[in-house]
Amino acid sequence: MDWREKRSFNFFRNRTAGELSGYFCPQLWSRFVLNTAHHEDAIKHAVISIGGLHELFLLPSPSEDASLLAFAMQHYGRAMHHVVRLDTNKSARAVDVALTVSVLFACIEILRKHFASSLSHIHSGMRILAELARRSEDTPEHYLPRNLLVQMYLRLDTQVMEFGKDGFQAPPAFAITSVDPIPTTFSDIDEARSSFEMCRYQILHFARHVQATKRECDSPSVYVQDYDGRYQVLRQHYNEWVMSFQRMLQRKRTHDLAALTLKASSVALDIILNSCLEPHEMVFDLFTDKFRKLLIITEEIVHGMQQDSRPRRSPKHLEVSCQDGVPGAFPSSSNHDTKPVICMNLGIVPHLYMAATRCREPDIRQRSLYLLKTIKRREGICDSDMLAAFAQKLVLEEEDGARRQMQGVNCDPKRQIKLHSSTQIPETVRIPVSLHRPRDLDAI
Repeated sequence: MDWREKRSFNFFRNRTAGELSGYFCPQLWSRFVLNTAHHEDAIKHAVISIGGLHELFLLPSPSEDASLLAFAMQHYGRAMHHVVRLDTNKSARAVDVALTVSVLFACIEILRKHFASSLSHIHSGMRILAELARRSEDTPEHYLPRNLLVQMYLRLDTQVMEFGKDGFQAPPAFAITSVDPIPTTFSDIDEARSSFEMCRYQILHFARHVQATKRECDSPSVYVQDYDGRYQVLRQHYNEWVMSFQRMLQRKRTHDLAALTLKASSVALDIILNSCLEPHEMVFDLFTDKFRKLLIITEEIVHGMQQDSRPRRSPKHLEVSCQDGVPGAFPSSSNHDTKPVICMNLGIVPHLYMAATRCREPDIRQRSLYLLKTIKRREGICDSDMLAAFAQKLVLEEEDGARRQMQGVNCDPKRQIKLHSSTQIPETVRIPVSLHRPRDLDAI
C-alpha cells in the first residue's frame, strides 16, 4: 500500500471500526473485518474506501475535497472488480468474502448518502444467506463467525422493513420464525443485544405481515383472530427478554450507553408490538407514557454521547447514571459542536423518528424532532437529518389538518389555534403508519 492507502486503512482501524460499532462490542469491525482485509483484496479495497469516505464525512464541507472522494471511489471500484470473480457455490472463503463485502459496500453507499443503493447490497447478502438456508447447508466459516454476519443482516433487514421499498424485503427463505429460549439472565450486554435483535426481527416481520393484511381486509376482527396465536407467542418471548434484561441491569449500579440504547430499543419495540394489531391511529394516544419514557432515555443517551467526544473504541469506559422519569438535561446545539457520526449498530434515530411521527402529544413530538435535527447521526440507512425533514413534513400536514378542522368550528377564523394535546388531532387527519416510510430515500 502507498502512503494514502495506509492513511485511509489506518483511519478505518483507529476511528471508523469503533464508530461503526456504536457503543457495543466492536470485534466484527476492529478484529474480523481487518484481519480478513490482510488476506482478501476485495475487503482491503473496501476498507480503504470506507476509511476515505468516513474522513470526508467528518469534514465541515465534504464537497471541497474532490481528490479524497475520487480516491475512495477508485478503491470501491477495485473492490467490486475482485468481487465479481467470486463463486459462492465453491468455497466457504468465497461465501465469507461475499457476505462481508456486501455489508461493506452498503456502508460505502450509506456514507455517500445513497441509501437506495445500499439496500441493493444488503439484499445481495440476504440472498446468499437465503440460498444457504434453502440448501440446508452448514457452510464452514473461513474468516468470520457466521453468527456475527447474520446479526448484522438481521439488523439491516429491520431497517429495510421500516424504511426501505417493498421490493427489498428479505427473501422468504431468510425469514426466521422459530423462537429461541431466553436465558434467566444475560451474561453481558452483547448477549442481551443479540437476543433482542432476533426478537425485534421477528416482531417487525410480524407487524409488516399484519400491515399488509390490514390493507386487504375490511374486517379487523378477521385478521386479529388469524394473527392472535402468533402474537401471543411473540408477546411472551418479548416479556421473557425484558425480565432477563432487567435482571442483568440489577447487577449494574450504572448503565453505560450500550445498556441505555438497548433499553430505549426495547421500549420502542414494546410500542410496536402493542399497536400492530390495532386498526386505528388513535391507538398511539394510549402509549403517551411509553413515548415519554422513550424520550427520557433517548435524551440521557444524547447527553452521554455529547460527553464522549473521543473517537469510538471500547464502549465500556463511558457510563452515565440511569434514572427513569428524570429527563436528561444537556447543552443546546448552539453551545456544543456536534460531530457527525456513522454507526452500523443499534441506535436512537429510528426511535426518535417513531416518537415524532406516531406520538401526537405536542411536547414529546417537538422534543423528538428537535433531537433528530441536532444529533447528526447516520445509523445504517437511518439518517437523522433525512428523517427529521420527512418527519417535519408529516407533523406539519397533520397539525395543519387539525387546525383547519378546528377553524371550521371556530367562529373567529383569525384566532391563532395552538395545539396542546393529542386529542386535538382527529383520526381523519392522522397519517397512517403505512405512509411513514419515505417514498424516495435518496431524494430527501
